[in-house]
Amino acid sequence: MEMNMRRDLVKYYYANNNSATAAIRTYKRMNNLIHDPCNRSAVLKLVKKFENNYTLFDLQRCGRPSQAEMRADEVATAVASTSNEHGMTSVRAVAAASGIPRSSVHRIMKNQLYLYPYKIQMLQQLHPSDKQQRLEFVKWISNNPDKLATILWSDEAYLHLDGDISRYHCRIWSSIAKPMRYANTPNAYRIYAFHPDNKR
Repeated sequence: MEMNMRRDLVKYYYANNNSATAAIRTYKRMNNLIHDPCNRSAVLKLVKKFENNYTLFDLQRCGRPSQAEMRADEVATAVASTSNEHGMTSVRAVAAASGIPRSSVHRIMKNQLYLYPYKIQMLQQLHPSDKQQRLEFVKWISNNPDKLATILWSDEAYLHLDGDISRYHCRIWSSIAKPMRYANTPNAYRIYAFHPDNKR
């Protein structure tokens, strides 16, 4: 756990009437996180360490130090160097750049750097005229329910050929709750896969 996080968690613990749960919630809100950075017992251990030793630094321990903590800086550097202009990278690219096994990179990115993989969702861009058209369709289908059996419903996917994002094989690693990217490539070459599903 990074020192800045330890400091903030202890500060929020005392600011919220000695509540570990409230400290975690405050830290999530202040850093725009979607997952808990740690559990309640970890906060209580930090507070106990601070009250007993007046420090948040780890005390000298016997035995070999944790490999994950030692490699966290290397992975963070590799994440920064392999990220594209949109701040996106992959576990495979980070592993290749750092020379650390993919399983270790995945664990460090999630548990040490607090990055989370988000699956891309493709959303249709809505225009002002679309609302009225949708309302008219809803009214029409409500008055003609028998027409539902005659509509060809389908599942479809576009596979881009110009190196654009393919949401089936891409995850965005981010520490914020809702990473967003807006793209408009109307003239890109792509393959259209169509699967009809008419259940009448």
